[in-house]
Amino acid sequence: MNKVLRRAFLAVVIALPVLVALTVGVAAVNRFAGPLPPRTFSMSTGREGGAYHQFALEYRRLLARQGFTLVIEPGPGSVETVRRLRRGEVTVGFVQGGTAADSDAEQLVSLASVFYEPLWIFHRRSLRVTSLGELRGRRVAAGEEGSGTRALALQLLAASRVTPQNTDVLALTNDDAEARLRDGRIDAALFVISPRAPIVDRLLRHP
Repeated sequence: MNKVLRRAFLAVVIALPVLVALTVGVAAVNRFAGPLPPRTFSMSTGREGGAYHQFALEYRRLLARQGFTLVIEPGPGSVETVRRLRRGEVTVGFVQGGTAADSDAEQLVSLASVFYEPLWIFHRRSLRVTSLGELRGRRVAAGEEGSGTRALALQLLAASRVTPQNTDVLALTNDDAEARLRDGRIDAALFVISPRAPIVDRLLRHP
């Protein structure tokens, strides 16, 4: 095994598709279907500095060349993006696969699957665990409220009978989770995040 991974907190557990739900609201699709598309529209992303936000910046740059204005609306993540799309507050957004409910089919349209993101689970090196179920009773960071990470993490933890009733499942930003993991205030943290994210690099290389 790679020496970096041997001394790291943990490893990749699962990969899931992230859709650029360039999920659009149905109302927005109707607007785009007209003779002239809007010259200004909005995109919901994750936190500034994250992969979704970086992609949005690139889209804004490319669209500006064609005379379009993209207004970027950062937020906690996919769950909040779906809420914004439902309410018509934004035109398009990046949405983690599996975040939208079946009932959203009448309101939202997925334009493309963009890339895969891993679910990372890191834990303190002194904690010997081989399954999610062994996190029961521990202090676990499971994404901030409104994020796709939290929606997925709660589902996976519940499947292993790890719930807020028997475990301290904390809603933290990625930065807060990393800091608390490093100083021992939590036992484990789950992240749905790009392998190239600085947090992943730091935790793998400097546990």
